[in-house]
Amino acid sequence: MPNGYYSLPCERLKYTKKVGELLPKILGKIFAELGFDAGVNSQQENGVDLEIYKDNNLVLVVEVLNWSIWSRLNTKRKNKITENLSKFRCNKWLIYTVPLSGISTLIENGIELVRIG
Repeated sequence: MPNGYYSLPCERLKYTKKVGELLPKILGKIFAELGFDAGVNSQQENGVDLEIYKDNNLVLVVEVLNWSIWSRLNTKRKNKITENLSKFRCNKWLIYTVPLSGISTLIENGIELVRIG
């Protein structure tokens, strides 16, 4: 193989989907350890990734982008994130793992940006 390339143990799309599912599950466990009830959406394409409750009250909704450094956030995806989060009247977060250009406009819609990793 050329230098810098590697073989994935399965098809690339399947691999990236599985990796993308990991972070919301991990974050859900962290919120649970902090005393919150965390609902993790297993259907990543539909709705928000996490719903966080305290005393049966929804206090936070989260979209998670666990992307690679080469990923780009296009306008269609950014609009879908805004649409998903704007359905709720509580705190809204976008948690992301790599620098993404153009996300600062989400702040105008009441969405907090949280970079991890």
